[in-house]
Amino acid sequence: MPDYGLLVPGIGDGDPDDVVVVKNLIRAEVAWVEATADAATAQTVSRHASRLLADELRLDTLTRAIAIDAVTTGNPVFGIINALREGLPAEAAAAVHRNLTSQDIVDTAMMLTMRDAARRTLASLDLVCASFAHLAQTHRDTPVLAHTLGQAALPTTFGARVAGWLHGIDEARRALDEQAARIPVAMGGAVGAMHGVGYDDVKRWAEALGLRAPVAPWHVHRHPVTRIAAAFAEVCAELGATAGDVLAGARPEVGELKEPTAKGRGASTAMPFKENPILSILMRRSALVAPHLLSQTTAAAALAVDERPDGAWHTEWDAARALARHAVIASRCAAQLAEGLTFDEEAAARNLAAYGPQGATVGNAPVVVDAILARYEGKES
Repeated sequence: MPDYGLLVPGIGDGDPDDVVVVKNLIRAEVAWVEATADAATAQTVSRHASRLLADELRLDTLTRAIAIDAVTTGNPVFGIINALREGLPAEAAAAVHRNLTSQDIVDTAMMLTMRDAARRTLASLDLVCASFAHLAQTHRDTPVLAHTLGQAALPTTFGARVAGWLHGIDEARRALDEQAARIPVAMGGAVGAMHGVGYDDVKRWAEALGLRAPVAPWHVHRHPVTRIAAAFAEVCAELGATAGDVLAGARPEVGELKEPTAKGRGASTAMPFKENPILSILMRRSALVAPHLLSQTTAAAALAVDERPDGAWHTEWDAARALARHAVIASRCAAQLAEGLTFDEEAAARNLAAYGPQGATVGNAPVVVDAILARYEGKES
């Protein structure tokens, strides 16, 4: 049955749901035919797959059927193979999945899913960083009360606080960008020994999909998964830290920050007068679940055995995809938050006067802002 993200608020069209994974399974199979079969056969299979991919209703039905039938084989590849071979001439049908094993296709489709999710996340993070850089520069010298261990402390500047958000998010963005550029196809054949497959085939396959060709099969050496998963988790963590600051600053008794408004956003069913900071709430939600999802992916990697894992591999799929999904959602929420976040200077001044030490300065907070902005802009010494 389709996954519409009912219990994961924030999911959007094209995000990594079940239909997206099915599309990537099909893309992986077709690209393999294109890399290894003659031109006429590849064209026949490609045209057939294009018609299938263009039929959203059929894809939805196919996804439902594959999800139900996968319990008999342990993975969704049989259903994909049958759908692609149906109606093809014998020669073209035989070219589908030739010399592959199911793990080659599942892993490669998951890597496509991770790569596409990373691109969506990075696009949102670019917007977040640009907005926060502008806000940090604008309030480089604006004093605010700092807090340590939950208590009022010395003054800092609002620019320094925002620059801190920028620094953490920008570093996570760089890490994700680096890992997304290294995502490989998965090729090992039946037992990871590449029976019937040459490295030139793998290189052509990777090129067709816009992924990298691996040095060696990685059926039981899961570094491609754990590294991209860790990058997604880092994004969620940094966005969660920012959300925590916004949630604290948006409390009415603090009154320094306010999320951007939109019709119906943050509405309360019981208290119509409320406007909940829902963007920060969803960002924090993703930050809270990410460590557990990352733990599952690393546990699966640690328990991979022999030439194909017996169960550990299967536990990785949903955890890795959920991590990608949360990074996409959290970064999208953050982009909206950063673009329209409101800072109340008068409230900040009142809080500083009421709870800050008399006569204290902001120290070198403006210099910190300058250093972070230089790093973000690539101008650091």
